[in-house]
Amino acid sequence: AEMSFYQGNNLLQTVFTCLYLHDLTRLQNPYLIVYCYLTLKLCSFIRSMVQSTDIVDEEDFNGIIYSFRLPDGIKEDDVIRMSILAENELTQKISKAKGKQLDDVTPLQDDPEKEIEYCEALLARLQLKRGLLNAQVQFEKNTKKSLATAKKATMFAKLQCKRILETHESFAAAGVATPDGIFDPTVTRRILFHAPPNTISLPDFAEAMQQVDSILKDMLSFVVWPEYETIPALLENLVKFSDTEPSIVSRSRLYRMLLSNNKIW
Repeated sequence: AEMSFYQGNNLLQTVFTCLYLHDLTRLQNPYLIVYCYLTLKLCSFIRSMVQSTDIVDEEDFNGIIYSFRLPDGIKEDDVIRMSILAENELTQKISKAKGKQLDDVTPLQDDPEKEIEYCEALLARLQLKRGLLNAQVQFEKNTKKSLATAKKATMFAKLQCKRILETHESFAAAGVATPDGIFDPTVTRRILFHAPPNTISLPDFAEAMQQVDSILKDMLSFVVWPEYETIPALLENLVKFSDTEPSIVSRSRLYRMLLSNNKIW
């Protein structure tokens, strides 16, 4: 659903089809809370970035949030620190479980034998979101030092993509079923009379991961742009972003890098 929002579909028909994201104060699982904050903060950041660039028509990217809320008042660094704390706890759980110190481990699912696989899969997902958010924050600073940090964060996120693909089956095999009704494509129509009347087709897991990987590849290509010494070399790498259906996120990031404060980079 999140990847569909980055392709231009509105929040009501994508991200907010997940009931967890409607009110984070009602959630009890600390890792789920952190993941939801990362998701909403990343959506908020991307939404602001795309809207500030004005590179797409309104019908191509709908950033209207209607009566829902994004955590605009929470700083990105605070969400990143929140994620790091949760990741450290998961790492400790994994370490204790591998050391057979099961009495010190509060299981996150029903089967103790699958606790390690489950925690590793959850850890990879938190780290992917944190890497994506941190990279975007560093890109926004647009300095030589921040671009180096953005490269590290992007490579870190790309590594988590690989881990997620490797642990996807283990995550499902851990017996953790998605609660019924958590994803409801019609929920916004029932609570908001002005919500769009139709539902949209959302990408499946494999398609979503391909889209994430594509965004990360674009980000890795951006960090080396300051090394280009000639305009032709730079223009040669701009060609792929002139497609009729380019990545909105990548093109917006490109705009922010090349045009800052109304000045060409």
